[in-house]
Amino acid sequence: MAALRDHDEAAWREFCSCYGPRLRQYLQGRMPRKLQGRFDIDDVVQHTFLKAYERLREFDYRSEEELLRYLRRIGMTKLQERVRHHGRRRRAIDAERPGVDADRTPERRPEGRTPSSVFARKEQREALAAAIAQLGHPEREIVWWRVLERRSWKEVARELSCTPEAARSRFCRAVEFLAIRVREYA
Repeated sequence: MAALRDHDEAAWREFCSCYGPRLRQYLQGRMPRKLQGRFDIDDVVQHTFLKAYERLREFDYRSEEELLRYLRRIGMTKLQERVRHHGRRRRAIDAERPGVDADRTPERRPEGRTPSSVFARKEQREALAAAIAQLGHPEREIVWWRVLERRSWKEVARELSCTPEAARSRFCRAVEFLAIRVREYA
């Protein structure tokens, strides 16, 4: 422990090789499933060791268990920072509005073209396509007309031989169904 506190390079290498795999496994098990693949858990482990390196002089070593708890606590803080960071990058639609706003259609925005974002986007498209395939024919048509063709509620209602309010209600149910199915996939 004295060599670690003195920032001995060989001691730190041995320390990281000993505790790194355990810390990685611990943090990997606590990473939200929806963020797996969005960032590398090894980066979190590395930041954990950097923080431990900076603060090890403050740590009162009593046992290996306490040391591991100390590393896990730092690691969880670093993991939570990373999760918050990735949470800010995407809109949490469920947090923004509790229901579906039938008058608002999603805007298409360009996203970053990193490999992980391309892969995540592909998975989302596949999940949405699978969910749309589970919709009944009229509901698929409603979503198509309203979202892709941007038809008015009157036009959609005319196609369905119903009132605009009934068309809205069916659209909302279809979108809620899609949201549930896509969320189950993620």
